[in-house]
Amino acid sequence: MALSQRPASRFFAAFYRWNQHAQLSRPCASVYRYTLRHTRSRNAICAPRYYNATRLLQQDNTASTQKTVQEQYAPIDLSESESQQEQLKNSVRGLMRDVPSSVAVLTVASIDPKTKKHVPMGVAVSSLSTVSLDPPTISFNIKQPSKTLDAIRATDGLFRVHFPTASRSGAKLVDLFSRGNHPDAYDLRSKQLKLHQPKNKIQYSVPSSLAPQVLGGYVRAAMECEVTHEFPVADHVILVAKVNDLEQKTAKGPAIMYINGEYRIPEGKSVYVAENAQPSAASADIASVREYPLFPGEKERRHYMEQIKAIIRSTPAYYKDPSRETYETININLPYPAADFGIDLELLTAECRQEMGLGSPLRPGAEDKQVLSEFYGVLTPSMRDRIVDRAKKLVALDERYLSQPYRSFLFDLGVNPNSKDFLPSDIMKHLRAANLARRFKQDRKQVIGETEDIIKVEQIEHRLREHLRSMKYEDARREPFEVAMEAIGERKGAAMHFKKARARLLTQSHPTLFDASAIDITGEVTEEELRVVLCRLINYLNVKSQIHFRQNIERNPRELLRRVRVDPTITGMDVELLVGKIKHLYLSTRTYQDFLFALKEALRPWFIWNVSRDDLEERVKNFVQSTPLRAIAWSAKSRLAAMGLHWDATVTLPSNNSSKQVTKQSLLKGVILDTLVTKELKNYYGSGTEEENQAVAKYLKETYSFDVTPAASDSQSSADEMQQVMATTLETSPGEGDRSLEIMRLPGKSKRIEHGDNKKQGRKEAWSTDSFH
Repeated sequence: MALSQRPASRFFAAFYRWNQHAQLSRPCASVYRYTLRHTRSRNAICAPRYYNATRLLQQDNTASTQKTVQEQYAPIDLSESESQQEQLKNSVRGLMRDVPSSVAVLTVASIDPKTKKHVPMGVAVSSLSTVSLDPPTISFNIKQPSKTLDAIRATDGLFRVHFPTASRSGAKLVDLFSRGNHPDAYDLRSKQLKLHQPKNKIQYSVPSSLAPQVLGGYVRAAMECEVTHEFPVADHVILVAKVNDLEQKTAKGPAIMYINGEYRIPEGKSVYVAENAQPSAASADIASVREYPLFPGEKERRHYMEQIKAIIRSTPAYYKDPSRETYETININLPYPAADFGIDLELLTAECRQEMGLGSPLRPGAEDKQVLSEFYGVLTPSMRDRIVDRAKKLVALDERYLSQPYRSFLFDLGVNPNSKDFLPSDIMKHLRAANLARRFKQDRKQVIGETEDIIKVEQIEHRLREHLRSMKYEDARREPFEVAMEAIGERKGAAMHFKKARARLLTQSHPTLFDASAIDITGEVTEEELRVVLCRLINYLNVKSQIHFRQNIERNPRELLRRVRVDPTITGMDVELLVGKIKHLYLSTRTYQDFLFALKEALRPWFIWNVSRDDLEERVKNFVQSTPLRAIAWSAKSRLAAMGLHWDATVTLPSNNSSKQVTKQSLLKGVILDTLVTKELKNYYGSGTEEENQAVAKYLKETYSFDVTPAASDSQSSADEMQQVMATTLETSPGEGDRSLEIMRLPGKSKRIEHGDNKKQGRKEAWSTDSFH
């Protein structure tokens, strides 16, 4: 059936014509107050002029209402003029999609009628522009019906305008306010943005909208505005507003632009693709990768590649005429960077085109490369050794490998160029040791040239490291490498060789921040160490406080490691993937309690929440015997994590209460863990190295004033003496119920000791003499 013959199309066409001439426009409630206040000002904005339907149009409308039912539902064809109008509409739409437009985010004060709480209501508009500067006046349009428009009217025309920066974060801000206004959208904005909700009007001379304020470096500036006029046009309303106040948020710089579904910087480079511009089915599929385990493996890697292929094949803009900008756009809109999984997007796109019969145009030299790199992400020591061995064989076969572009050389070695913390010097120093390369000599002339081979990139590496060494740590950590390249006299593009190696360069340029006094986990982490890293990171994020968690989760993942005494260049785990996973859990859950539950489920394969007495003793014994120095130095939470126990874990013990058979005691509270660790340290003394024995003796002496080697003539055994000094030294925390310290019963006789605050409060504690033998 033709479009003109569809009853629904005929109805909406008739309704549109009627609505054009029958609806009455209404100014904003604040228009009249504004006009009254400015009637004597020659610069005042004039009231809108309203137009009524002409007599001919009114007659046409009247005649149309007198048609019979048969006539109303009879199939009619669009007239030639109506067909031309439809074509014109589509042409204008297609043209305007390619015309760059500014983007702004409007927020307005609004209270949810159900919860009686403020919600971050707002909308992103691409029609905002200035009307006049005397007084400063802006205009924009909103499609009806609109909750934002209703809220603006309800607040007497007061609202706030935010101008996002030309960055990915700025584009994300716009995208979050392009999802409508509903509970899910509010929740997502609250989680991903730093919002401030004003409570009272501070300056009465300047009207305050009390609208939500978006804070952060991705807001270029913000305006407090007040609507003065409304102009209804078709299904939109044009609003004119005066600017009451302007706040400069960041240093001068361009704001973001929107064109054909993409957010761009003024230079034209895409920084983000709106989610609603992507195929919905493909987006849903790619989102499933967030269900991967905390540390994905080869199975997840190949699954991720297939999901990216599905995205490319379902998006014509990705496969029709791919370019470097296309690959950047694809990567920007993936939940994880493709390079983190060793996936080359250029080769993958070419593979998709070939499967679709479109050919696979690749740059010269890329035809023989693999989509999946053998070495990618965080490279372990064994991986680095294999890479070096391959480099030696290639260079021994033909030294011209050292003269080809550095990234091409890495591909020949099976290394993804975006591998983390891998530097040219990691290869060159071994080649020199094998007399396969000339001795390193800093030479400025070698750096200048069109081709950046490994020798030249190594020169840049040396100069970059020296540049970072001359700066304070925080400045070196934050400075963009493009800026650093200019500072050392290199082209900006050379920064791409080092973006994934910043943590490595910082450990070399500021070694005192990463020595043994500041870091206690380095190198390739064991499973025990990995659990400790997990424990420290999650506790540092402070997940029990939503406010603090939101602040901490935005920190650089590598910097998070340093702050929890872990070397940022550790191998055996990818902290960026881990933090990305935690972020996903937070953003994809409806409530914060749901997030905490989801996080607990994600940690379940790594930790145990309850343990029996015998199992606990065995875990403590193994932990102390394998790493006695860490048993001394680590905190209680790190000790528990190393033993595979969650920091909130409990131990099941016999109960003193006759009404209960067993009781669960927190291992983080009380002295159970300290008691068992100290017992095992005493037993270990004498069987370890000299360093370990000295550390154990010092720990027991300084912590409990206990000499692990008492004179043989002492009438009291070392076990009895230690039992007493521990009983008088160990601090007890408020317990559950009516006891500050849970009684731990082990086989053998028990000796009751009253001491300290427990004696004052009439509380007693039982210790097993067998615990120290």
